[in-house]
Amino acid sequence: MILFMLLFSQYYFGQNKIQYGQFEWFINETEHFEIYYYKSGEVLIPFAEDVLEEAYNRLKSRFSYRERKNEEKIPVLIYKSHPDFEGTNVILERIPEAVGGFTEIFKNRIVLPFNGSYSDFRHILNHELVHVFQYRILYGRGMGAIRNLATLRIPLWFIEGMAEFESMGWDESAETFIRDAVLNNRLYPISILNYAGGYIVYKEGQSILYFIKNRYGEKKIGELMNKIKVTGSLTGAIKQVLGIDEDKLSEEWIKSLKKEYWPLIGVKEDVNDITMPIVTHKEFKNIYNYAPSISPAGDVIVYYTDRAEEVQIRIVSALNGEDLGLLIRGGRSPKFESLHLMDGHLDFSQDSKYIVFPALERGKDVLYIYDVGSRKAKDRVELPLDRIRWPEWSPDGSMITFMGLNNGASDIYVYNLLDSSLTNITHDRYSDGEPTWKGDSILFVSDRPAVRDWDYSKRKLYITDLNGSIREYLDFGEQIINPEVYKRNVYFISYRDGGKNLYVYKPDSGIVKQLTDLIGSLESFSTSPTGKFAISVYSNVGWDIFLIDTIEELKGREPNPPKEFSSEYIEVTLEEKGERRKAPLNFGIDYIATTIGYYSDYGMFGYLYLGMSDILGNHRLYALFNNTDLTRSDFYIQYFYLKHRLDYSLYLLKQADYFLYGDNIIRGDLWSLGGEIWYPLNRFHRFELGLYGYRLGEQYWEFIPDEGWSPVKTDVSYGTFSSLSFIRDNTIWGYTSPIKGFRGRITYEKNLIHGEDFWDVEDVTLDLRNYWYLSRDWNFAVRLFLLHSWGEDNRKFYTMSIGGGRSVRGYDYYELAGTTAGFLNVEFRLPIIKKLELGFPPINIGSIDGAFFMDVGGATYNYKDFRFFDTSDSWIKLVDPIMSFGVEFRFNLGVTIANFDISKRTDLNRIEDGTFYDFYLGFPF
Repeated sequence: MILFMLLFSQYYFGQNKIQYGQFEWFINETEHFEIYYYKSGEVLIPFAEDVLEEAYNRLKSRFSYRERKNEEKIPVLIYKSHPDFEGTNVILERIPEAVGGFTEIFKNRIVLPFNGSYSDFRHILNHELVHVFQYRILYGRGMGAIRNLATLRIPLWFIEGMAEFESMGWDESAETFIRDAVLNNRLYPISILNYAGGYIVYKEGQSILYFIKNRYGEKKIGELMNKIKVTGSLTGAIKQVLGIDEDKLSEEWIKSLKKEYWPLIGVKEDVNDITMPIVTHKEFKNIYNYAPSISPAGDVIVYYTDRAEEVQIRIVSALNGEDLGLLIRGGRSPKFESLHLMDGHLDFSQDSKYIVFPALERGKDVLYIYDVGSRKAKDRVELPLDRIRWPEWSPDGSMITFMGLNNGASDIYVYNLLDSSLTNITHDRYSDGEPTWKGDSILFVSDRPAVRDWDYSKRKLYITDLNGSIREYLDFGEQIINPEVYKRNVYFISYRDGGKNLYVYKPDSGIVKQLTDLIGSLESFSTSPTGKFAISVYSNVGWDIFLIDTIEELKGREPNPPKEFSSEYIEVTLEEKGERRKAPLNFGIDYIATTIGYYSDYGMFGYLYLGMSDILGNHRLYALFNNTDLTRSDFYIQYFYLKHRLDYSLYLLKQADYFLYGDNIIRGDLWSLGGEIWYPLNRFHRFELGLYGYRLGEQYWEFIPDEGWSPVKTDVSYGTFSSLSFIRDNTIWGYTSPIKGFRGRITYEKNLIHGEDFWDVEDVTLDLRNYWYLSRDWNFAVRLFLLHSWGEDNRKFYTMSIGGGRSVRGYDYYELAGTTAGFLNVEFRLPIIKKLELGFPPINIGSIDGAFFMDVGGATYNYKDFRFFDTSDSWIKLVDPIMSFGVEFRFNLGVTIANFDISKRTDLNRIEDGTFYDFYLGFPF
């Protein structure tokens, strides 16, 4: 019962999910889909209808899927921007910026935003639709899907790799990742990939399925998925469908990749041979060093990085690579809630004094103009746009151009710094982006058609004046990325031959030359009037920044022949197929499940679990009923209303239990009715207000010889409480606990009604936790918890015990108790074993983490008599508090952590004899 209550109540800590806008939702129905959207995003719907229906029919054929009679249509929820998407209530967890969409398992809802690119939009729609087919074929729906998900263990590389392959075929992102993994000996064989997570399972899984298609035929992929239901495992399906075992498949796949990529070492360039490294991920033990911008003076470079597990903008010398320090830290405060690491862009003003960049604040992007010298924000520009990307200063410093996303349209905008005016230059439905100045004109990339046929997968280079007169400037195959102008010539990135390289277009002659032919992938670059180029190159599973001292050093050559990629492109007509109507509430069951058991000392018992919600997740109802005997039944019912920024819940609880009290038995019947309100100030801070009513009936039973147990007295009492809490949480998480930042909670609770049968008690609690980052695996953590309660009934209702794994380790769980209590935990956390795999028995335990700890705490019913120290001797001695130190081992079980600690007791004067051991389940504080 308590577990169920905790599962569906507001998190004790946690950062906030906020609905900044209020949307009126509509629905368009097609043959197989119910597409939900709100008015400002309606321009996206005809495209989504075309893509979804075509993809459905394609996947249905490939997977040999048999539709059930009267099969439910697939709900698809479309948000017009990622900040709106982050506020969805379909799932309760906060959604990171890197998540492009998801499919939830109960109702098979597809949920995604539009990021400004129709090509990406098609990819995500297709990717998530693959998951719907997987869920329906492999797992089913509702609570049965959860059970099947737990018992039918399918590796993520197959699930996510299939979604990538069926939505992308073989694309440049897969080519870049796999080529780098092969050439740097970082490719996981399938035996290891089976237990992996993260981006690698998407791309290696995509590569394996691409190999199966080429070697065994495309039909085998659908056969593999359907055969899993028969064999109960992917391993068995591989053997039956392909006729080889998993190890042989892995061997053949890796061998084919080595044959393809190893010869490239002899014909392509190593970036270290032609440039000077400035920032490397190996040196700083991070992954991303990205989007460099070199100053016009050519002396410094600013760039994005994920150093120390947070997104930062840093500055480095372009002369000698000296780190000149941190400029901005993102994701830790409301001011720079997100800096957009992987699609961020920085640009210097012409005098090298300022940089401009976008940052997310309270659900919208704003433009920041930042003084590099004083390291302070000079100006903050709020604009009526959902998203801002790729800002660049005009040559005279009076204007800034950028891509702006508004109501489902990504256009090129110009902001005038002199009169604060904003102008939409392109103003159409096409995907425009990455603008750069060419004199008084603007170059930008776009998927717009040159004549009539629209191919949204291609990005050509266009030029426009400030009046919006647009013409095509350069068509160079599939993609043009990151155009920059230097001495009349246009430099850009393209993955023409499979890897991203630098090219130059000379408009006077109309010639394109290839300047680099790298083993790695050139992801972004920046130019300086001095001829210096700062570039970011992906190699060996990380991004590094290099300096090309003089661009003229790179001799141009004829571009390599283009590499053909397979594609899952879908043509669109943009004719609206469904009929628009207002979206109904559509409240339905997510899951319903029962369990029945028997205890010899209790009899039969049973549980009924029920979860219900509407399609949008704004209304949620959860219920638990316990016991087959209704006279002794417990239940817990809670309703959540999450539609607005201010959320609330209502609950009803009944819980009955027996417990010993001296020589008597007490049957306690507790009824409770209450509600809670949550108001987030921003992502990191919120207030919580609670109102609770209680009725406690206590029936005393006494044992009478020859008669047995008989009721002798019944007491009834009531409690009416209000509570107010303030929570702050800006922590960054590691695998199982925070590794950096602060989180704290202070709560005051008071009984509202006083009287003879009403409880008289008040209390205040303080819970503060801080985490100091040393590395990804090593950190220092401190927790301080304090409780003080007062009133006539505080001993009965607000007594706290000290001891055990959740307070002071090495002592019994009720070593001390009191109405004033507190404890301090200090831990140095580190990995003990990163992976443990036994040969016999064949058990993969995974990681074992550990912590050296020191705990101290105390509790009393009279704080005035509590003595902390005795200093009468030459050495301090604890009097009333208890203290321990030791080591704790933590085994990650997936759903929880198994903790085993070894402790010694001390009073600071001496260490007690004996060693104490304890075991408990739960995540570290």
